[in-house]
Amino acid sequence: CNATVSANGKAKLITKKEFKELGLASGAEYSLNDDQFLTYIDQQLTDNIKARVSNTSGNDADSRIEMTASFPFNL
Repeated sequence: CNATVSANGKAKLITKKEFKELGLASGAEYSLNDDQFLTYIDQQLTDNIKARVSNTSGNDADSRIEMTASFPFNL
């Protein structure tokens, strides 16, 4: 569990648990200033692609399923 306070005075509590054998990570973040709570589960699908299921509660509440991809630039 981590607690961070940024230079602009925003405070956030963060917790994360990794399940390396399964390629899973789960976590929760609570933003004290915005009274917003984010929970998520990440699944590493390939070396470059990750899927995330997340839920946010607070003023901007929503649920999402996201996929992200990252590839190196070979210059």
